[in-house]
Amino acid sequence: MKRLVVPGLFLICIAVPMVGQSATLTVNSASDTLLDDLVCTLREAIIAANQNADFNGCVASDLPYGNDRIVFRPGLAGQAHVLTRAGAGEQFTEEGDLDITGDLKIVGDPAGTVIDGNQLDRVFDIRTADILVSFERLQITGGRPPATDFLEAQGGGIRMDANSTLVLEDCVVTSNEISGGVETLLGGGISNSGTLILRRTEVIGNTLSSTSPVIGAGISSRTGDLQVFDSRISDNLASNISNQFARGGGIAAENGGSVSLVRSEVALNRVFSANGNAQGGGVRASGETEVAIINSTLSSNEARTDAGQGSVATGAGAFILVSGAAELIINSSTIFQNTTTADNGASTFFAGLSASAAAIQLANTIIAGNRAAGSASDCNGGHDFTSLGYNLVEDNCGIAAMSGDLFGVSPSLGPLADNGGANTQTQSPWTHAPLGGSPVVDAGNPATPGAFPACPITDQRGFVRPDSNGQRRCDIGSHERDSPGLNLLFSDSFEPSSR
Repeated sequence: MKRLVVPGLFLICIAVPMVGQSATLTVNSASDTLLDDLVCTLREAIIAANQNADFNGCVASDLPYGNDRIVFRPGLAGQAHVLTRAGAGEQFTEEGDLDITGDLKIVGDPAGTVIDGNQLDRVFDIRTADILVSFERLQITGGRPPATDFLEAQGGGIRMDANSTLVLEDCVVTSNEISGGVETLLGGGISNSGTLILRRTEVIGNTLSSTSPVIGAGISSRTGDLQVFDSRISDNLASNISNQFARGGGIAAENGGSVSLVRSEVALNRVFSANGNAQGGGVRASGETEVAIINSTLSSNEARTDAGQGSVATGAGAFILVSGAAELIINSSTIFQNTTTADNGASTFFAGLSASAAAIQLANTIIAGNRAAGSASDCNGGHDFTSLGYNLVEDNCGIAAMSGDLFGVSPSLGPLADNGGANTQTQSPWTHAPLGGSPVVDAGNPATPGAFPACPITDQRGFVRPDSNGQRRCDIGSHERDSPGLNLLFSDSFEPSSR
């Protein structure tokens, strides 16, 4: 499996070639029919791409078939493509979800195109190994696969159960769900077992609910690589209504691979167990999974249990329990106002960050305002953390202070809000802006912004961080107060090296 954390302990985007524009298929109807007529529906276009041959009313231009592309006739703008052909479990795209078996790029209308699963099944199923699929400007909603077995209980909106690659750009994955069943539920929004890359994408309002274990309401990534750039993972809920565990309200990553959050927001996600353990309201990672959190905000996530003695709610912001040589790196990020709650004698711990890894390195980061059962609780086992300086930890958990560290003080931050950014199609990731007089202002690493452990060149929004050779230093945390504005070199939200 490809790794994202490289020698030098900084992040590099996996080089992924873009899907070539070979055959182009144009969808001219928002219906969900399979008829041999002049109409080309989305389902028919995907079948044509899978077969590398024209199908019904879908006749390709720009031949030959191979790395295919699906676009939508401009007259369809504003119309939702609602799936109506029931039949979950079918694997040839003729019923239920839309199965993709070859390299494919689907490009929505400039204002976005809605693909609605209509609660008949998940929306997209990517089941072939070693293929590259790309979605642009799609809203993927209304997925609800029947949780009849372990395989079907994965991916409310999108399932990737093979070593494939999926790139989402300017997309929204919302209001998908999996409920019931006797198997573990994985990925209310997306289930990934390959390489999943999100760019300027929102995964919001997805749900897992069961008496069985629930893992990853927004995204579940198992033995896979997950890269999240300039994106929002928000308002997702993993709810176990019995005595089983609930893990990862926003993101759950297990069994190796990697997770990278870059200039992104993980907020307002919840993980709940009625009578068991609840871990990782925002992010939960385990196994030999590398984790890097860069220029990102983890805020207002919750881990809750109503169970009695012996059950635990922990790691509301992030619960990182990785093994082997796996490492956790956090730079220029904000972990703020996450909460763990419990009733009936259950325990709560470490509301902000609960972490164990071969190496835990923090730089230029705020961990503050997190509460466990109403008491301050920002982190666990600080002796396992290595500060590289210029962090603010309000309720210090034993981290040995290094140059520039501020312990036991409030960061004085404003509310979680849309404070601008480079995203145009989707909402920019939200931040907590430092208030006037905040101790984090001009208190970051004085080195020239760039390579870790210095501050990144921009903040979470893509706004310029000051050069230490000038009059000011960067701020601690993910938001740069009084920045001169967007860095034009990063106005597309991607580093030049990631292309």
